[in-house]
Amino acid sequence: MGRLGYNMRFTPGVTTAAGLAVIGVGVAGLLGSGMMTTTTVVQMVLPAMVIYGIIMGYIGMRFGVDRSV
Repeated sequence: MGRLGYNMRFTPGVTTAAGLAVIGVGVAGLLGSGMMTTTTVVQMVLPAMVIYGIIMGYIGMRFGVDRSV
């Protein structure tokens, strides 16, 4: 596999911004579609998305550390 023509350096700021953007689009989509009430989205879905993002970010960081050695 050859070297990619671009540099993918995920700093903590870039990773956080990307995660917040994905969560923001998901929450906005749920609120805009009217499938769930605002209370349900804010009290149940949003915290679950944030916690899931933190866990997956940690797992991804550990995987990257292990592969870089």
